[in-house]
Amino acid sequence: MKLELFKIPRALLPINSSIRAMSSKLQMNSAIIGCFLSKQTVKIINPVYTSGIVSLLSILNRNGSKAMISDNFLKLDTKDFHLDLDFVKKFPLSFFKNLIPILLSKETNFDLKMNCQIINNAELVILKNLGVDQATYKDSAYNLRGIITGGFVEHNRNISDAFFSSLLMVLPTGISNSTIQFENEIPSYVHEILEIMKRFRIRFDLTDHIIKIYGNQKYDSQEIIIDGDWIESSYLMAIGALYGSIRIDNLMKYNLDSNNSILRIYKDFGAHVEVRNKSLIVKQKDFKAFNHSLSEFSSLFPMLFLLASIANEKSIFRDLDLILSKNKKRFEQTLKLLDQISIRYKIRENEIEILPGFKLKDKIYCNDDSRVVMSVSIFSLFHEKEVQIFHNSSITKNYPDFINDIEKILYI
Repeated sequence: MKLELFKIPRALLPINSSIRAMSSKLQMNSAIIGCFLSKQTVKIINPVYTSGIVSLLSILNRNGSKAMISDNFLKLDTKDFHLDLDFVKKFPLSFFKNLIPILLSKETNFDLKMNCQIINNAELVILKNLGVDQATYKDSAYNLRGIITGGFVEHNRNISDAFFSSLLMVLPTGISNSTIQFENEIPSYVHEILEIMKRFRIRFDLTDHIIKIYGNQKYDSQEIIIDGDWIESSYLMAIGALYGSIRIDNLMKYNLDSNNSILRIYKDFGAHVEVRNKSLIVKQKDFKAFNHSLSEFSSLFPMLFLLASIANEKSIFRDLDLILSKNKKRFEQTLKLLDQISIRYKIRENEIEILPGFKLKDKIYCNDDSRVVMSVSIFSLFHEKEVQIFHNSSITKNYPDFINDIEKILYI
């Protein structure tokens, strides 16, 4: 496979810059789901067009939807949109977890041959608990009959984010109320989806560990505004923490709450973190060691492991099993990167210990994880000269303007 090349220039330190956060992919996907659940014309402000979203819009257009696309807005008309099994079959397997709950938002009866089990047994049990008459995977085929009516969901680590995101959007359309109970705090990505649901006038009640969603609701809005992408922004925060100061604009106010785990971990690292309305300022201050659970950092841990290598003493990250259960491949790719740039680590039972010290190289080779590539790209600004990063990741698909944004931050 041909490797792509990023050239990370030598940075003139300290950095003092600002950037508008890329629009949230998760909110964009949720807004599109809300559009075809609403069966009306909706204008989406501040859209983001990753390759996955462009593919989704293309398939929607072939199934009765009409899309008017521009840089500043997407106008989507779903009045004539039809959702059926033929529609589902047009998508790659990566979309399957998202589509099944949406397909079951109306009465469904189908068998679908599939050689691998994409919807796991825990997710099939949830569908049955929510009123679906039959939800099984047997003899390499999915058998789905019925409709999601509502009920009780106990969220756990076996439920994928992709499946749960769509399920959450569908629950208000059921005939009964639904209650979702979480093992720990409600994850930040769920709050992003709830914010979009609220903008579609969907009613729900919220506590620390429980969401109650009322049934028999309709999605209703003519205009939806997309906030900045929190996960991508959490990586850009490292630029301020490492190299000077950065201001990130257009973020969702929930993510700027003082209790947010990502803000807390940057503060614990020693950075100065300041919130101004929908903007976040992160400044370099100290480089303190980490002693944290990984339970809330399944997307950010590659960056955190690199930050730990410049801390004033060894760092410890606990609950490694939570990462291995959902992101084992990303974890393995991150360890390969640590080996490549001479970062010492020890894995002991359910934790990883990372020692101070690293040795950057002029050329770094990464594999197919965009988070790993983003992490080392930002970390490589430490180097005294240009760093070449060879990779075959989907970074330009997940964050289309990543290199452009780095250049803006560096005033190139």
